[in-house]
Amino acid sequence: MPLLTAGLQEILVLTGTSHTTLRSQRRRGTAVAAFGTSEPLLDTRWLLIDGLAMLIRDDLARSGMSMQGATMMTRAFWPEWTMALAHIEHRDEPWLFTTAELSDGKWWCASGLAKQLPEFIEGMPLEKVPRRLFNVNIPQIMLDMEARAEKIGLDLSRGSFSLRPDHELVVSWMEEFRQWRRKSQEHFDPLHMKEPRPPSAKQRKAIEAITCDALR
Repeated sequence: MPLLTAGLQEILVLTGTSHTTLRSQRRRGTAVAAFGTSEPLLDTRWLLIDGLAMLIRDDLARSGMSMQGATMMTRAFWPEWTMALAHIEHRDEPWLFTTAELSDGKWWCASGLAKQLPEFIEGMPLEKVPRRLFNVNIPQIMLDMEARAEKIGLDLSRGSFSLRPDHELVVSWMEEFRQWRRKSQEHFDPLHMKEPRPPSAKQRKAIEAITCDALR
């Protein structure tokens, strides 16, 4: 299915965001979008996954993470939450996007089946056990966006938020980003990370070619 797009006004409604808030986020450096960016990938339309990135940041902030930290987590670990979204949307699998502050002050982030999280934490060395754990409820975020879309006449059945988890484009893009993330800093700190390399023109065109407007 194609990736759904909408205009700015529709995205603001879908995310419960005002123009004033968005302008403030851009000034403060806390704006987020899909694929690790701070601005929408497309020139004239927003992907619905851009809006989902905004709500993931907001969910982390409501859970107690600083807005700056939530922003950087959303951008630095977009492959993880995008993969969770893809498994939820296309395979109906109960995946989580989880981030944690470890006991040594470092941050950890991953996505996977919900049932695997307790076992994973139980197997951690005591010095690595998280001090704080943040789980993002992606299915609830999607349900909220779908309910708002219905009210303003958007047809989300025409496409999807994400590409399938095995889609060649997204798999290669995620791996490219992870390689950059590994090389950018020996001890990667998402709260003080370097600015990610922007998507290439080829990547932008590839995404644009598989989009569909959600307006009826």
